[in-house]
Amino acid sequence: MASASTPLIIPTITTEKREVFDKQFAQYRERPAIHLDYSDGTLAPSHTLNLRSLSDIADKVRLPSEDMSSGKPALHIHIMASDPRSVLDDAIALHPQMVFLHVEADLTNDEFGSVIDELTATYCSVGIALLQKADPEDERVKVILSNPRVHEVLIFGGKLGYQGGVADLSQLDKIAKIKVYRPDVGFAWDGGANIENVDKIRDAGVGLINVGAAVAKASDPLTELSLLDEMVTEDSDEIPLCNNCD
Repeated sequence: MASASTPLIIPTITTEKREVFDKQFAQYRERPAIHLDYSDGTLAPSHTLNLRSLSDIADKVRLPSEDMSSGKPALHIHIMASDPRSVLDDAIALHPQMVFLHVEADLTNDEFGSVIDELTATYCSVGIALLQKADPEDERVKVILSNPRVHEVLIFGGKLGYQGGVADLSQLDKIAKIKVYRPDVGFAWDGGANIENVDKIRDAGVGLINVGAAVAKASDPLTELSLLDEMVTEDSDEIPLCNNCD
């Protein structure tokens, strides 16, 4: 596996409109992975497409057990919901390779553990997302992130549920704090990544960089993705699909 210094640029789809989803999925389907945002309005103020309404894409994404030779993109799902259990079955039915849960979800530590176990039983990797106010040295956060089945920590530095926010790069300081007790975990970034700051995100040790508005609103999204790829893979031999997937 390549190091975190050779991150994967992942286009993000955040929409409540099926026609927008279809257009962007078609544009991004030759990428190694696609990041899908789901919001039910309980954790973020916005609403996105219901995951069940996307059941037809299940055969268009790579199964967790498949490698990149399948020619299909891996699907990463970011569940922005106070109770991720309400959509867990719908998420699993889409065959995601990675599901991100929020540490801010209204779950006990034991309930978090049960959800993580349910996901990993399907060979899906699990990531935990931290909003700006989340303290990585808080005891609850440490307990959740210390679960060895947590493969990635998503550092959120934008506006939850929306594309086009300004990246708060000070959130990258959380990485060093988390590495003290989880030196083996990988890191992802979400929020405001673009051509002007992606090198800083890379240099902080992030292996998965989710990019929304910078690509979706570009005149040529695929060209923009290629430019971002070039920015983060300079002097690198390979791109990892994720930092720490079994």
